[in-house]
This record gives sequence, C-alpha cells and structure tokens, in this order.
Amino acid sequence: MSKMYLGVDIGGTAVKLGLVDETGRVLRRAERSVSFDGYKTPILDTVTAAIRDFIAPPHDAPALAGIGVSATGQIDSHRGVVAGTCGNFPGWIGVDIKGTLEREFGLPVTVANDANCMTLGEVWVGGAKGYTDVIGVTLGTGVGGGILTGGVSAQQELLIDPLAEKVRASVMPAFAEGLELKSAALQNDAGLVGAVYYFKKHHD
Repeated sequence: MSKMYLGVDIGGTAVKLGLVDETGRVLRRAERSVSFDGYKTPILDTVTAAIRDFIAPPHDAPALAGIGVSATGQIDSHRGVVAGTCGNFPGWIGVDIKGTLEREFGLPVTVANDANCMTLGEVWVGGAKGYTDVIGVTLGTGVGGGILTGGVSAQQELLIDPLAEKVRASVMPAFAEGLELKSAALQNDAGLVGAVYYFKKHHD
C-alpha cells in the first residue's frame, strides 16, 4: 500500500492542505484563510484547526506517514521554528511549527521555507522535473525564491514570456542557449507537494 502524507503550505494569506501520495499526486486539498481577522488568531492556531478538520470524519485520512510543512519566512529547518520574516505577520517569529504539530498529531513533521518547497515540488513532479539547475520564483503575498544547483509563477503570458525575453537579452550567449523559463506546472499545489518531498528525503 502506497504511503500517504499531509502537505501543509502556510502563506501570509492562507494555509493550503493536501493529501499527497508517494508519487507526488495530490488526492484531496483544502484551503483556509490565516488572515481572516487581521492575524488576531495566531497563524499556527488556524493551521492546527484546519489540519484537524481536514483529517476528521467524514474525510478520515488514511494512516499518514508524516506531515511536510512549507512555511513563509526564514525557517530554521533543523528545529522547525520560524527564525525571521520579511512581512508583517504578528507573532510569527519564534513559532515552533514542528514541535507544536508533532505534539498535536503524534506524527513526524518537517518544516522548510515555502519558496524552497515550491522549487522542490516543481523539481520532483512539476515543470522543472529532469532539470539540474533550477531557480524558482514565487509571487504571492510576497515575492520569494528558491534555487536548486523551477518553474516560476503560473503567469506565462504576462510575466514569464516577457521576462524570458529580457533575461536572454541580458546574459552571455552561452548561458542563453540552454536557458528555459517555464510556468509552474503544479501551481498552488507546488509548496505542499515540495513539503512532502522534503519530508520524504529526511524520513523515508
């Protein structure tokens, strides 16, 4: 039987949840605002409640192998704690995501930066699959990026095509020759899929 994981993508506006199998397929998804009351409710409280609802009856999740979390901000992945933030998210710095979720759900948890997870998701099963040198750019509540030495936002016509033209005109011909800019194939699922990939790399 295929292993199942919970992918959790915590952004500045919403948390996205997905039941992900070991091939990277998202079998079920949900989303909940984390800013619904101007962050008066702590973000991790909202995330915990969303997870509880997502795996509760009538949507019982199969036995989960673990939870992979993609989170906004500077993340200390070793401890699973928010080390810093570029945005104004009250009470976010210092939050122990890993410890809190492990205590709450009794499952192993990994936590990594959301832009890095987006890039990992695209490299695993998305638009950057098969590539060795990848830069991923996220455009959401803020702008983020991840580098794997994948894909960018899904805005192909308005962003990616003009950007590709400018980049090719700016770099040396040898670099421009093999350069491709592609839209993110996984779109809003990329972060939670990448979080599961990160979990698998550290636990499976």
